Amino acid sequence: MSAFEWTVRPLPAWPHPSTERRRGPYTFRASWDDTLRDLAAEVALLGGDEVVLGVVCDPADLTLRGRLRANATPRHPGVVMEVATDGDVLVFASDVCERWTHNVRSISLGLEALRAVDRHGIGQARQQYRGFAKAIAGPAPRDAARVLRDLSGRDVVASSDPAVLRSAYRAALVRWHPDSPDGHRPTFDQLQSAAEALGLRS
Repeated sequence: MSAFEWTVRPLPAWPHPSTERRRGPYTFRASWDDTLRDLAAEVALLGGDEVVLGVVCDPADLTLRGRLRANATPRHPGVVMEVATDGDVLVFASDVCERWTHNVRSISLGLEALRAVDRHGIGQARQQYRGFAKAIAGPAPRDAARVLRDLSGRDVVASSDPAVLRSAYRAALVRWHPDSPDGHRPTFDQLQSAAEALGLRS
């Protein structure tokens, strides 16, 4: 088995509805090293050896290795994990805990629970993972509007006016386009995904 690798990808905003009442800081006793070891084992059983953890932080919060700096605190505790398997890129997300590291552990435990479906003989051909395939996952319009709000700085969540949405989209494009001074490719890609969900891209 190849060595397990993980990196953090900065997210400009949490792309899903936020959990209102999160589990406290004492939810798990396992250490971060224990969490990474367990996650590596689950990912290996999926046929992968590398994950990308999407965390709401600034690019400057990352080390050269793509890890979150020790003194950095994410602006949101949620984690979106992507793992490339033999057939798909699977995406798992959690923000049920107050600490981002605990949400990584929640994802790891969720993978273990999904694997139990096969172990107990009630699934076929890894059916339980199909809903997590990246190809069929896209933001709902309201979630996309939240992303557009966070990236444009304009409150468009309650708006259904195409002109308002397009204006916010254009403002965000200017800021986040990779050729702009403050441009950022992952953020730009997230903006494009939100714009597509809102019907702003022709």
